Amino acid sequence: MTATIKKIGGSLAIIIPKPMADGLRAGESIDLTEHGGGILVMPKRRRAKRAIQDVVKDIDSKDYARLREEFDNDAPVGREIW
Repeated sequence: MTATIKKIGGSLAIIIPKPMADGLRAGESIDLTEHGGGILVMPKRRRAKRAIQDVVKDIDSKDYARLREEFDNDAPVGREIW
């Protein structure tokens, strides 16, 4: 299928034909990748939401302790109330 490149302001735009735009929405982000002398256009993958338990497992306890120590030793700089 052929598409035409159009100039819009200082940018270039490609109009995606309706049969190829299935699953895309206006304003949605896409990934563009140079591939084999051409451009590969892919819908941007949404990252799966992670459960809080999985996020907590990835916290490095040594880094957390170091940061915690920095915050605990911090003192007010101006007139803020701690």
